[in-house]
Amino acid sequence: MKKGYIWNSISLKIVFVYFILIFVATSILGVFIIDKMHDYYMESIRKNITRTVKQLDIVETLGEFEDLKERRELIQEIVSSWGKNLREEMFVVNRDLLIVATNNLDKETVSISKQALDEDLIIEGLLGKEDYVDGYSQKGRPVKNMVFPIRNGKQVTGIVYIRADLSGTYAAIDQSKRFFIKAMGMVILITVIVGFLIAAGITNPIKKVTGRAMEMAEGKFGKKLKIEGDDEIGEMVRALNFMDDRMGTLLSELSAEKIKLEAILKNLLDGVVVSDLKGKLIHINQVARKILGAEDNIEEIQYDDLMRHFSEGLTLSNIEKKSRIVGGKEVVEHSGNIYDLRYDRYRDEKGEEGIILLIQDITERQKLEQTQMDFVANVSHELKTPLTTIKSYSETLLDTVDEKNGIEAQFLGIIKDETDRMSRMVRELLVLSKLDNNLVNWNLSSENVVDILFKAAEKMKIVADKKNIQMNLIYDKDIHLTSLVDKDKLEQVFMNLISNAIKYTDEGRRIDIDAYREDKQAVLVVSDNGIGIPEESISRVFERFYCVDKARTRSQGGTGLGLPISKQIIEQMEGTIHIESRIGEGTKAVVKLNLASGRGVPNID
Repeated sequence: MKKGYIWNSISLKIVFVYFILIFVATSILGVFIIDKMHDYYMESIRKNITRTVKQLDIVETLGEFEDLKERRELIQEIVSSWGKNLREEMFVVNRDLLIVATNNLDKETVSISKQALDEDLIIEGLLGKEDYVDGYSQKGRPVKNMVFPIRNGKQVTGIVYIRADLSGTYAAIDQSKRFFIKAMGMVILITVIVGFLIAAGITNPIKKVTGRAMEMAEGKFGKKLKIEGDDEIGEMVRALNFMDDRMGTLLSELSAEKIKLEAILKNLLDGVVVSDLKGKLIHINQVARKILGAEDNIEEIQYDDLMRHFSEGLTLSNIEKKSRIVGGKEVVEHSGNIYDLRYDRYRDEKGEEGIILLIQDITERQKLEQTQMDFVANVSHELKTPLTTIKSYSETLLDTVDEKNGIEAQFLGIIKDETDRMSRMVRELLVLSKLDNNLVNWNLSSENVVDILFKAAEKMKIVADKKNIQMNLIYDKDIHLTSLVDKDKLEQVFMNLISNAIKYTDEGRRIDIDAYREDKQAVLVVSDNGIGIPEESISRVFERFYCVDKARTRSQGGTGLGLPISKQIIEQMEGTIHIESRIGEGTKAVVKLNLASGRGVPNID
């Protein structure tokens, strides 16, 4: 049990609150009762004395005497006879403040001061007021003093002063107080005992729930608590049992997933490195260990120490900057191998961030791709000369063939058309080869891309008119969007996009060309209401030689290389291109280029 647990327990708090409530209630009740008892006794004594004085006709009898002092002896006899019916002291005082008579023969009957009579009360009586006051006798006993005016006609000739001893009354009140204190002690003791019983009834189930929760925290599931009521505690037990079921199931699932994940990471062909932002390695699989030359014990190895010899650009500070918004990727050559690295930030269940790095050996793939590119470049270069020869001879034969011999002319025409298509494919393959091998000369300059788009549309207008297709320039004629581009190659992209729109739009329809600014980018759009592209084919339109409708592409003389070339050109100019389409509704090609200042520096406002 933890230190201080008893004093912080709910049981003690419940008992303490219960005790305080009962103590305060009984204390207030006791004070109220004692106070009322005191008032009752005092009022009862006053009424008894007043009633006795009236029953004995004391005031009326003494009122027959004009001068109390002259009839002192007679008055003393009368007072002495009254004293037999009075337990209180009685004094008859004249207007000269002299005691004329008293029923206590042991007292002197001359001076009121010697008898410790209340002079202020006597004066009140001589003024004709019946009054009383509590005080103390010569011996310090509590007494009640009362005065009754004596009137002879309208004149007050003296007073009757009665003093009642209150010692017995106060003794009775004190005894009542002691009895009440004893009773309150018994009540409080019973309250504490009952409080502990009530607290135990409340806290024992809570202790059971707490103990069960601690067991669950240690991973012990499957034990159910008995539900003993439908109150709040019963609901809590029911909820804990439900949580026990759910947690057991979830932990089993998590354990299975953990085993599965460990098996995947262990057998993964790619390297995986996980680190927190402080550089502490959290996980590194066997493939990554082999690539990076890491030892088995990674607890004392820092991420930067492991990665710095591999690539300085992959240190924690560099990756943290590069992946601040989104992840990134790099291609690194190390020890004769080529690796594709992808990295991003992650956040764990505690909200702490870290870096995850995937390392893939792409050496063989790069070699294969390079072999393919070299093959395409070599074949394209070798095909160029024979195709030129075939085209020349077919054109010469067409010029010399007899017009009456239609079959020969038809065959020669087919040879010429197919040679032209093959030549275009070879030219486009050569362009792709140069783009792949970075052999293209880029003449970048700050240009108004809207003008380039307009010129491309003008050149394609003749082709559109042949199919009776209306070409609409829907952008603002005064718009000026400047970007750092290669003018000729960007025009080639626009002409290719417009050409595709014309090819796949039926006669009598339209093509819309738009341009506008979006944040810090120029957006250029070519849209048609043609046949559209199936949803499953949209993601493949930028693949080389891919054709959505092969028959229509062949009849239109397409090669399947226009969009891949356009994509590489736009990406070389740090832009993006994407296609949006729906079957039967049309296709939209969207090109986005970074805006530049008048001096050709991109992304500067």
